[in-house]
Amino acid sequence: MKEYLRMLRFVRRNLVSFIIAFFLLTISSMLNGFSLGVVSPVLKMLFYGEKAPPYSEKKLPIIGKLFNRFILQVPPLEAVRNLALLIIAFYFVKAIITYFQKLSGVYVQEKVVKDLREALFKKILSLPLSFFHRKSSGEVISHFINDINLLKTSITHGIYVLISETSALIAYLILAFLASWHLTLFALLVIPATLLVITAVGRKLRKRSRISQEKMGNIATVLYETLTGIKVVKSFGTEKKEEERFNKSSKDYFRSVLRFHYLGALASPLTEFLTMTVAAMLLVYGGVLIFKLHILTPDRFFVFLAAALMMISPLKHLSQINVYLQEGAAASKRLLEIFDLPEYKWEGKIPFQGIKDR
Repeated sequence: MKEYLRMLRFVRRNLVSFIIAFFLLTISSMLNGFSLGVVSPVLKMLFYGEKAPPYSEKKLPIIGKLFNRFILQVPPLEAVRNLALLIIAFYFVKAIITYFQKLSGVYVQEKVVKDLREALFKKILSLPLSFFHRKSSGEVISHFINDINLLKTSITHGIYVLISETSALIAYLILAFLASWHLTLFALLVIPATLLVITAVGRKLRKRSRISQEKMGNIATVLYETLTGIKVVKSFGTEKKEEERFNKSSKDYFRSVLRFHYLGALASPLTEFLTMTVAAMLLVYGGVLIFKLHILTPDRFFVFLAAALMMISPLKHLSQINVYLQEGAAASKRLLEIFDLPEYKWEGKIPFQGIKDR
């Protein structure tokens, strides 16, 4: 995470655009949980005939009064019409917010990558010749192509999804808490155990991602050295030797990528299994609250269950982004190693002596 924090200096240059994109992304994600708020009163109206807002007016006074006035206290046909208009208006506003959110997100992403690419090129030009003796041209090119592309992917599929899915998760969590704080607290006590398992997998993913990137740099190095020295290779007839050298680097990269994806493929199904295990435990506990303790009504249980099921998708996506975040962190570390190198400073002088005008 510290690698991403150091990369924030490129975000600060576009702070206003980032704040706008972050705000629109948060609003767009949290709106997904709004539609679940009408489940409880609809169930009451269908099964019990009760005319009440989804929750008490003390908790949600404005929403409760509006729902009473336009949905519950009007004839059925008018209620259906009002509900249809509400759905159209809601998704129209959501579509506009989502459109501008995507535009602002793409702008910030591409601008940050552009600034990073230009800063890296400027830094490389300022380094002494000894750096280029230690680093091959293939490794330097790999920083521009492989590392920056991995960092861009981590922004698109990692940080972007992290913000959106976390916002949606918060919305569903608030709704679940309003439906039943007993079940929500029980879930919060059980879920941390699953997070510990996911975190352990993430640490190993980061290590294997860094190894894979280094292997890709080796491929670029061998390819560059072979192509730039192709005349020497042809003159001495070392084509077979160069082919073996390239195949070895390619095989090493292949193995490292497979090890990375073997572990990365485990993250999603493991998270899904642990999530459904927690859901089964909540189902049993909910039955106890309804049928034995009588402190939870069925309609609120269905609202909680709907919110809990909607949490599965954000949790699943959040488990998958760990792969991209670890790849991005490893790429950031490699780039920061370049940025942290001391720049070349000329401290000598060239004296001009014995020069006379004629």
